[in-house]
Amino acid sequence: MSTQKGNEQANMSLVGHLREIRNRIALSVVALLAAFVICFAIIKPLANAMLQMGLDAGFQYVYLSPSELLTSYFKLALVLAVVVVSPLLIFQIWGFVAPALTKKEKRAIRPALLGGFFFFCLGALFSYMVALPFMIQFLVNFSTSDFIHSAISVASYLDFMIGMLLTFGVVFEEPMLAFVLTKLGILTPDILRKVRRYAIPLIFVIAAIITPPDVVSQFMVAVPMIGLYELSILISCVIYKKKQNEDDDEDEDEDDDEYDEEEEIIDKIDDNIYLVDGDVDLDDLDEELGIELVSETSETIGGFIIDMLGEIPDENDVGRIVEFENYQFKIMAIQDRRIERVKIYILPKETEENSASESDEEE
Repeated sequence: MSTQKGNEQANMSLVGHLREIRNRIALSVVALLAAFVICFAIIKPLANAMLQMGLDAGFQYVYLSPSELLTSYFKLALVLAVVVVSPLLIFQIWGFVAPALTKKEKRAIRPALLGGFFFFCLGALFSYMVALPFMIQFLVNFSTSDFIHSAISVASYLDFMIGMLLTFGVVFEEPMLAFVLTKLGILTPDILRKVRRYAIPLIFVIAAIITPPDVVSQFMVAVPMIGLYELSILISCVIYKKKQNEDDDEDEDEDDDEYDEEEEIIDKIDDNIYLVDGDVDLDDLDEELGIELVSETSETIGGFIIDMLGEIPDENDVGRIVEFENYQFKIMAIQDRRIERVKIYILPKETEENSASESDEEE
């Protein structure tokens, strides 16, 4: 019987997850479509500004099919819409996966979300203002000939521009990558320093691949990448030292903290009324209070209650009561969609009809 009930609770939890995914995807799609419509309405001036860079260098544009110009505008508007809506898209992804992350992982990833968007925009701006003018000028000078004239396809030119803008945006994410990996303990400043001798030649190779075969253009790309690598080392040093200090403090107070936590996780309020943390193991409840709960999907009381609810709770569920056999569980605190505190009422089996709300009134 308990196994069948556990399976039903697991299915409810799965349905709740799927419902949340559906809602977040629907919101993201609506926002993306709205942003695309707005971007497409203003895309012509933006495309003209990008095309003007080539016109100033001496390019002459053509389109090779009736729909090529329109298709290029659609593509440019879509890319711009994705960039504009990316903070919302990232927030939706974060809202879904955050409850499953540890506090350490949250502290590492949360600042990187905002910083990553900033560095991406900085990289795209650097590409547009500095790198692309040099590249286009080189390409024009390289193709100069008495019997060869440039007639550049609009689609090819805009694809080239979009590719370079996205490439530089991704390259400029290097400091944020170092930040996250150092926070998680995967990367250290010593590792970055040791591989520097290999990283710098590799940076010049990458710069040579993504730029025209011009020394000036290669240096325009390689020098900022080297600067970003050095910035990554500096960020890694700061985070690593701070992390070491925090670990030392935690080690010094570990015994006292562990004793205090044992007193705090299960707090007796009255006869048969207890206040517990949401991450208390079901086995601990069985040992301390004699409460036997079985769940095939979770080992904590918070996860057990989520299984009973059939959905991920939010702040509006604070005060909600879940009943199971002769137990009632009242949600007292929720943080980051995780149940932090629970009040447990153990009802005598002969008076199971007594509610948690009546017990609160007696208190």
